[in-house]
Amino acid sequence: MAIRIRKENWKLPLNQTTAVGFMTVAGIGAEATMKAINTEELYYEIPDGSVDERSLILSTILQQIFGARQPPSLTVKFAGNEPMWTVPALNRYQTIELNEAFSRCDVDLRGLRANSIEGTADTSPFAPASSNSRIQNAPVTVAQSPTDWEFYTRGEGGLTCFASTHRGIVMVGLMGSPGKDHVGFVSSLFTGETRATWHVDDMPAYVLNGREGDGATWHEFGQLPTELLNQMAQGKELAVTGAKGERVAVSLAGAADAISKFKACYGTPDPDSAAAGSPARPK
Repeated sequence: MAIRIRKENWKLPLNQTTAVGFMTVAGIGAEATMKAINTEELYYEIPDGSVDERSLILSTILQQIFGARQPPSLTVKFAGNEPMWTVPALNRYQTIELNEAFSRCDVDLRGLRANSIEGTADTSPFAPASSNSRIQNAPVTVAQSPTDWEFYTRGEGGLTCFASTHRGIVMVGLMGSPGKDHVGFVSSLFTGETRATWHVDDMPAYVLNGREGDGATWHEFGQLPTELLNQMAQGKELAVTGAKGERVAVSLAGAADAISKFKACYGTPDPDSAAAGSPARPK
């Protein structure tokens, strides 16, 4: 775990250190001695396994500001004449994006980890090759790229089902709760009230009204036709284009499985509803 701060046009003295303070609105704060690793970045690595008070406080601060429930804003205080920074709190959907991206990155890295499937304690890259060992005949395994589409649920305020993917900082997906209408959503692309065309390949397009969700970067598009979900499950690419020309295009490779799970999830009756006693069917 580490803290890295960057500001364009800084002219930091390489390898020099400076004290930087961090504090949340809850009054939790600590100071770190950060090192200039280049002219625009300061860096501090929390010692692995450290149990000193400063490390524990800094770890807690990082976990809070990126936490899924009510992350606080952060105040950063510098020495010298650099003014204080106030980092605003992430909203609920931004924390979902962040944590899902981090989880996906962690899974991808674990999947790339090499596994030793042969050899013993006596084998070594520096030992003479045996007569029956030919590296050119060794089997080669090519890792297949995993789909970028994910299905997941959140339980805050009742079960909410998601199927989503990313294109850079933009997230596109579906959201719904059991027994309720589902919506499409796009983050980090539109501003204000908008209309957007959802278009899969050369299939019929749908023009939907969008409104801001919890935070100006998140837009929900209601009245999402079920036929559009079917198109997404069968198609190759989904493009969402706004009235002002904003546009994002995402691959639909692997989307069918995530959308199938999404349909089953949001089509399940709420446990407290009268329909809960009937078999659940996807809408």
